[in-house]
Amino acid sequence: MVVGSNACILGALEIGEGARIGSGSVVIRDVPAGATVVGIPGRVVTPDASRAHLEATLDHGDLPDPVADMIRGLAEKNDRLEERLAVLEKAMKRERGGNVQ
Repeated sequence: MVVGSNACILGALEIGEGARIGSGSVVIRDVPAGATVVGIPGRVVTPDASRAHLEATLDHGDLPDPVADMIRGLAEKNDRLEERLAVLEKAMKRERGGNVQ
């Protein structure tokens, strides 16, 4: 088990063998064996191509950030919605003879 600096494990929780807890994470649930937990509250991140890198060391600068991933996804969705809205407004303007209210 590796626990990063300033991580908090709150309560009588079970931390599985080989688990990794990222710096500054706040763990409030049991952590399965071999899992990597990051964030506040701590979330288990899914293994990906970088898993082999994490086997030897826990490089805190390279940990996945589920919150940043979610914000990035919301920003992309917002961009797509703005594009759709612009198309609809343009169509309404044509139908109304140039006046959109």
